[in-house]
Amino acid sequence: PLLALETDERPEDSRESDLLPLGATAALALSFAVHAPAFAQFASQWAAISAAGVQGEEFWSAFRFWAFFALGHALIKPAVWIGEVLHSSPGPLLGVLPISFLGANILVLGLFATQPKIRNAFSVLLVALTINFVGSGLDGTVNNADYNLALDDGVKGCPAYEEVRQPSMDGFDITKYDGRW
Repeated sequence: PLLALETDERPEDSRESDLLPLGATAALALSFAVHAPAFAQFASQWAAISAAGVQGEEFWSAFRFWAFFALGHALIKPAVWIGEVLHSSPGPLLGVLPISFLGANILVLGLFATQPKIRNAFSVLLVALTINFVGSGLDGTVNNADYNLALDDGVKGCPAYEEVRQPSMDGFDITKYDGRW
């Protein structure tokens, strides 16, 4: 059975018990495949930035900023959702937390503690969802991502240099980045 407790003995026919990890792995592969063109375009845009002469720390600091933004939003959105679930959970309070919210968390944590396959499949699914979230942002599809991560899509990208230019940017060489942010 799919949700049987793990034991030291492995069933002779373990195909059923492997469905959950296999399904999670398929979801991971699918999340890559669905957004493969966007990831390829993204990689080529960073290659063009590098070819324009942006190297070393200048290149990596820009990439780290983009990654922080992209992954930060993928992490913050579920945290906000959990907060909304917390505040809308019914039942009497135990301190400041609703008992139903605490009970659900204890059940989920117990399931993860006793079911390694479920815990591992959940971890793989979280990675797949993160990849899908970032891929949706790169695609410009707003089904899961609420923001545009494309470097230069000609529609919703970053503002023009002239719109954000400050006097402190006098030494900034726009030709290295023009059309790529």
